[in-house]
Amino acid sequence: MQKFEKADEIPEEFFSLQKVGLTAGASTPDNVIDEVVDFISIILYNGSEELKKF
Repeated sequence: MQKFEKADEIPEEFFSLQKVGLTAGASTPDNVIDEVVDFISIILYNGSEELKKF
């Protein structure tokens, strides 16, 4: 389990994983969550595919 608060804190080895789960606390601002999701989407899918959101 890794904890990070901003997209620029995501460790490089994270992107070699096949599956990841993201959680956020109720007090986490939506823009921070969106920043992380967008960053992961750009790195993993070259921005062309949206991550599955549940």
